[in-house]
Amino acid sequence: MWIILAPAIAGWLIGSDLLFQDEIESLKKLSRAQMDEIKSLKKASRAQMATYTKLEMKLDDLNQVQSYGAQMDEMKETRKTWDGVLHQLVVPNKKKLSEVSYEEMDQKKRFALDQRMKAEYGLFKN
Repeated sequence: MWIILAPAIAGWLIGSDLLFQDEIESLKKLSRAQMDEIKSLKKASRAQMATYTKLEMKLDDLNQVQSYGAQMDEMKETRKTWDGVLHQLVVPNKKKLSEVSYEEMDQKKRFALDQRMKAEYGLFKN
């Protein structure tokens, strides 16, 4: 009986092996397609991260510019205050500052003018 069944069993094993090989090949193709999709998603995420990084850097630059703008506004206000104080010290008779010569000023007024020039133009001599 085994002799009669042996070719049938062998045929069934060979046929099932071929079916499994076809199924394995289709799974390999599917997994390759999924791997390609994963690779493309990785590339897209890298591009998005690069864009995000660039935008983050631009935002940092913008914040820095705004900070500099606030500092400049503060410096302008300080300068207006100093201009008023200096004008009161240097020009008691209401002349314009540009009309007063250095020699006309007394020692206190010269010192104040020198301090302002040093502060404004960064001329610090010790």
